[in-house]
Amino acid sequence: MKTKLFLWAITFAFITLSGYVFIKIGQTNNSAFATINADNNKNPVSIYKLCEKLDTVTFDNFPYQNYLKNLNFSDIYAIEKNITELDSLTKNGFASQNILSNAFTGQPKPHFDTSNLDSLNMILNLADEYRIYAKFSKAHSSLFESIADFWYSNTVTKLNAKTEQNKKQKYDFKYRFLIQRCANNNYFKSQKKSLPEKVLLNIIDQKWAYLIHRFWNSTSILFKTVLLTLFLISIFITFISFKNLFTKKQKTL
Repeated sequence: MKTKLFLWAITFAFITLSGYVFIKIGQTNNSAFATINADNNKNPVSIYKLCEKLDTVTFDNFPYQNYLKNLNFSDIYAIEKNITELDSLTKNGFASQNILSNAFTGQPKPHFDTSNLDSLNMILNLADEYRIYAKFSKAHSSLFESIADFWYSNTVTKLNAKTEQNKKQKYDFKYRFLIQRCANNNYFKSQKKSLPEKVLLNIIDQKWAYLIHRFWNSTSILFKTVLLTLFLISIFITFISFKNLFTKKQKTL
């Protein structure tokens, strides 16, 4: 009797622990990205007004932080106008694009919050907009393309840093979405996943039918027979244990 109760307890503990693990894995963050705008309500920046106190505008004295603080990053037409304004002040188109390139990619103080995945997704949205616009901008295509390239590369760096800090981060839905997005644009080389990782990701995505199908078709007949036998034994032990407990309770009444 004691042996049967022990075996029943082991089986119950295993089933309970497995269920707990699956529940915890399933609690991985699969929420959608929060909607973050890129300062859409800001009025267009006037380069003339920002630089009105400067005798000459150069790469070193351009008011980068004031420009970025007041800039609507999604207003590409306003940015095009800024380039034209800079051209009239610097008298040098290459110098103007170099200044704006530094403003968008080279400033020590980040003009975007890159601490969370929602913000990184917003940055990639802007990068895609700039890349599309670059195809239609004859004069400034290289500028918009270089900005988009920098933001994608920088996002990959940020994502890699996040997994270094927290290994579990790579199983997060948002993280996997952003990595795949970067990989689709050739900024991240997809790494081959081990079998346990593939199983874990399918559990997270709750692809139960796929897992059962893969498991059943990839195992031998002997393994299936052993597994089925163990399953039937566990059911039998559970049944006998409950029957004995019920019988014992009846006798005490």
